[in-house]
Amino acid sequence: MTEGGGYNNSVHGSDADFEYSCTPCGEEGNDEKALKYCPECKEYLCAACIKCHLKFSATKKHTLHDKEYKHCEGDSVETISDKENMLKCPYHSDRDIEIYCGDHDMVYCALCVAKDHRQCTGILELKEAAKRISIDNEDIILSKVDSLQAEIQVTREKKKENLITLDKEKNEILKTITDTESLMIDKVKELAFGAQAKACTTYNGLKEELQEEYSVLLQAFTDTNELRSKVKTKVDLDEKRQFARHILQKHSMAQLENKHDSVEKDEKK
Repeated sequence: MTEGGGYNNSVHGSDADFEYSCTPCGEEGNDEKALKYCPECKEYLCAACIKCHLKFSATKKHTLHDKEYKHCEGDSVETISDKENMLKCPYHSDRDIEIYCGDHDMVYCALCVAKDHRQCTGILELKEAAKRISIDNEDIILSKVDSLQAEIQVTREKKKENLITLDKEKNEILKTITDTESLMIDKVKELAFGAQAKACTTYNGLKEELQEEYSVLLQAFTDTNELRSKVKTKVDLDEKRQFARHILQKHSMAQLENKHDSVEKDEKK
């Protein structure tokens, strides 16, 4: 392929029997058989691309030849200075800008138009567009550039100040978090210390009471053993003394029951 459109072709059979591929389709990765050749665009065209070529005002006046057309004889010759002065397409860096699209107010190469601007109606050749469409004076453009540059600089300074403020606020927030963390830790330690002291005081008191009650129960158990022995001991007493003995035993039994009940009913401990 040569620069500016090239000549895509593949050889099948003898050297004299060439089969040419469509240039725009080939650049899209599709191998379509070419039917015509445009010497002005230096492109081979398939049936679909021929329709597009003849549709746009920028290319519909181009003379299309059979694909076997001797392009080396019929192509127009560009000087080196012409090629150097041509601007390259922003979307296809190996192609020159040739077309203006009024619908998008942008310049393109012919491949761009064939691929993406088939539905556009404001297609003009670059030369025709230059005659028909007025452009701003360079001084006006420079003035706009200078004005925009000044606005950008002001915005940059604001963003710079915002960055400094952001870092400052972040550091203040981090310090507040650290200080709050320290206060919370100190408060938790204070609460924990108070709770520990209260727990120790409460449970030490309860322990002392439980130990005391345990001693009472231990003594009560010993007393029940003694009472049991006395009850089992057979004593030869008269009726009056036997009655007194029974009342005393009954009273001792009641005292022991009261001691046990008073301890057993204290469920909180």
